[in-house]
Amino acid sequence: QGNRKCFNACVIWDESLKCASLMTLQARALRKIEQNPRRQLLSGKCHDGLIGVAMLSPESLVRLLEDDSLLVHAETLFHAIMVWSKVEDHDIQKEERMEVARKCASTIELRFIPAEVILHVVSESGLIDPAKQIEVLKEQQGTKSVYVHKAGSPEVNGWYKESETKINGWTAYVKCDTSKLDGEIVRVYICHAKAGNNGYYRWTISAPPIGEEAVTGTDADRVFYVSRASSPRGLEHVSSADDWLSGALGSYPPPRLMLTKSLKSY
Repeated sequence: QGNRKCFNACVIWDESLKCASLMTLQARALRKIEQNPRRQLLSGKCHDGLIGVAMLSPESLVRLLEDDSLLVHAETLFHAIMVWSKVEDHDIQKEERMEVARKCASTIELRFIPAEVILHVVSESGLIDPAKQIEVLKEQQGTKSVYVHKAGSPEVNGWYKESETKINGWTAYVKCDTSKLDGEIVRVYICHAKAGNNGYYRWTISAPPIGEEAVTGTDADRVFYVSRASSPRGLEHVSSADDWLSGALGSYPPPRLMLTKSLKSY
């Protein structure tokens, strides 16, 4: 137990970089990581400090991920970078650590990571450009996806997929993960909703009525944001924050939307 730290591959890797003559030791570290990547990279602490990727310096992490001979699944590498980005270290400022983590994450082959992981893990990490995620999801899913971000109400931020059910004759989009609203677990939707009795329709980002599972496209829905324009054409015409107004539940600023088909952000 007392020597456990010495046998972690990341410790071996870190030590091997201190001397150019230790190439054999570097190769040993890489092979050890490949044999059991999750155990070697994602281990957190032992009795005498950090082990795994968490103990690597920024330079060591970058060099490890730049080594073309390292054969580890992209999802495991991304989790390792995410673990490293969250380490608290008084010698490295948080933003500096995040900058290094983003640089490392940009080298990951995102297309090898399952869509579900991109939607629920990668998108929340802040390590990979949303536009890059959209491109990969478009390839994987073959359907239009929407990414909502920078909204003042965090409940609406995240990925949305086309709903199987149309609302008021228009395609609706449902958030891929759930949100908590007044203690209730709900799904947030982007859909066309009728504005009062005047016959006009607007895009809304809203939650279902209390106790319901899906939105209705009526005034009964709990609205975070509503489009300025009435009877808009497609969702691509309400991508800018200037295109939205806050509803009863929405906080400033309004959201921005990115669509897989347009890949355009305002």
